Amino acid sequence: IEDTTAPEITADNEVEVPCDTYDAETPYEYAASDVCSGVTTTIEDLFFSGACEGTYQRTYTATDECGNSSSFVQIINLTDEEAPTFTIACPADTILSAGTDCSADTTAATHGLATFADVADNCDAEVEMNVSYSDSIATPCEGSRVITRTFTVTGEDNCMNVTTLTCTQTITVNDDTAPSITAPANATVECDGAGNEADLAAFLAGATATDNCSDVTIEHDFTALSDDCGATGSATVTFTATDACGNSSQFIQILNLTDEEAPTFTITCPPTADIYVDGYCEENRDPSQTGEPTVHNLNDNCDSDVFISKTYVDQDQPGDCPGEYSILRTWTVMGLDHCYNFTTKTCTQTINVHDEIAPAMPSISCP
Repeated sequence: IEDTTAPEITADNEVEVPCDTYDAETPYEYAASDVCSGVTTTIEDLFFSGACEGTYQRTYTATDECGNSSSFVQIINLTDEEAPTFTIACPADTILSAGTDCSADTTAATHGLATFADVADNCDAEVEMNVSYSDSIATPCEGSRVITRTFTVTGEDNCMNVTTLTCTQTITVNDDTAPSITAPANATVECDGAGNEADLAAFLAGATATDNCSDVTIEHDFTALSDDCGATGSATVTFTATDACGNSSQFIQILNLTDEEAPTFTITCPPTADIYVDGYCEENRDPSQTGEPTVHNLNDNCDSDVFISKTYVDQDQPGDCPGEYSILRTWTVMGLDHCYNFTTKTCTQTINVHDEIAPAMPSISCP
């Protein structure tokens, strides 16, 4: 009896095998049998590069104990569904100060890119790595900004399995430069009696300021002038310039309202007066009897309540008899404001003293 029948092979024409489990000596979806004896199978693989991890053309040869053989060609496509692995590190966070023009160098060239390490893939020895980033910017105040830089690192193998890792870097740019302030010069002005509103307004509005990043708000702490003499006073004012980020500068200046002008007025002396002695040859020369000067056109630049004083000095002028004489009364009128500025005016009044009382006869009685 002679065995001339070759073994029978049953196998898939094309199979997929994970690239990391491929074995050149392992049959895939293959079986061989013979009607008479056992079968010996030999495998020969020929690699072809292509999509993903490539393809093997495999030739199976099954031979029985009598030397009868059969062959079968199978295509093995290597597959990879496992993405690469790696680690990443972001550059350190950083804090910057805005410059004189409010700028700052926030470039990745200066502050670094994310880095990757420990790249591994089950099948691919040359994983394609890519690093990119995008920025989101928050502005807590004009001139300051917080940049959140998100780095995206991707690793892609030949089978287009992709791993994506992200990390963030924070770059803070602070406007920490205070505004430059120029305040009005210390000022001394003459009191006008009405609060010197124009002078005060000009003084309080006289501060200016500039800032490297934003507009500036100028404020002052003036509330009222001190209560000095008359309507005078002073104020020590602190001017504060504040930028949009709360940086501030201060300048202190002083405004003085002074009064160096004396009051003005005119006077009219009382007219010549006639008074009479009494039975004791005494006269009443009090101003309530003879009059006193009147004050006209009283004015002061700073004081609405000028103090007026009236004093006099009498000089007696002898007449024809002891009860007949004249008094020359010199009046001095002084106007004094609350800052001790004063004006004096003088005038002279004549007072004539008369004796019109006849002698009294003593009473007598006869014996």
